[in-house]
Amino acid sequence: MSKYCFNIFKCTRVFIDLSVVRMYNIKVKCGFFVRRNLMKQNAKKKLLIIFSVFLAIVILIVLGSTVFTLQKASLVFLHYDENTGETVYVDAPERYSDLTGEKLIEDFKGKSIFFLSGKKLISQTESNYPYIKVQGVNRLFPNFLEIFVTVREPVSVISHNGIYYLLDSENYVLEAFNQPVTEFPALNFSSYLNGAPSVGRRLEFKPEATWLNEVSEVVFRTLWQGGFDFVELPDLLDSVSVQAMPDYYCLSLAFNTGAVLKINDPVSDLQRKIHAGWSVYASDEKDNTHFGTTIEVSEKDGKITTVVNAD
Repeated sequence: MSKYCFNIFKCTRVFIDLSVVRMYNIKVKCGFFVRRNLMKQNAKKKLLIIFSVFLAIVILIVLGSTVFTLQKASLVFLHYDENTGETVYVDAPERYSDLTGEKLIEDFKGKSIFFLSGKKLISQTESNYPYIKVQGVNRLFPNFLEIFVTVREPVSVISHNGIYYLLDSENYVLEAFNQPVTEFPALNFSSYLNGAPSVGRRLEFKPEATWLNEVSEVVFRTLWQGGFDFVELPDLLDSVSVQAMPDYYCLSLAFNTGAVLKINDPVSDLQRKIHAGWSVYASDEKDNTHFGTTIEVSEKDGKITTVVNAD
């Protein structure tokens, strides 16, 4: 019996010893795989760091080289063709016949084309050359710039402290004169100006009247879309005025025929109101163009109404 028990004890001990060995082997193998994975991860990190440093050096070399610095530019004049509805290339107007792209980039030449401030270039160009409106700037690597522009057309004039300022349809100041300018419709918004106008900048109005810039733009754009070119508007329109009423503003368009189109609350739905008033003014059924005729346009509950008062 004791010999039998001894054999059982011996077999159990051998089994336990084998289990310990297996567990030890498993731990050794697990530790080996963990270390190998860590080594792989570290190797990947080192390669990533080396690649990042190399890429950064390459970028610095490229950006710092003279290859990618602005050296040349071309000036391209565009014009919108009303007949075809397309934008076409045109020759430079006589005013700017000697102007070149190189002239426009003088202050930017030699600077990195990657970090060139297009906004600053546009602002400086339009300030130095008020009749030019920059429509876009195109970078052509490694060192070339295309500048696309249109020519601003004068459509009205505003006076302030005895100075007369010529404006385009966006109320952008083109020129200033010491004598009256009568060739264009008068924009009678002077009392709402927030200081003297500056050539090369848009008109600035008092906080309560900032909407006047948009009003002017809508007026001239709507008349232009109605078939009157900007060069023909002076033959149609005498002046544009605005008057503060107790509950709203009233916009008045005085025509050269002597008739007046009055639009109540021009801040709201102005284009539709101009169309409604114009359809009455230019009606073939009755002559509403003669001196003393007033066409009043109002809106209530989304409905636009017109009333004609004639002397």
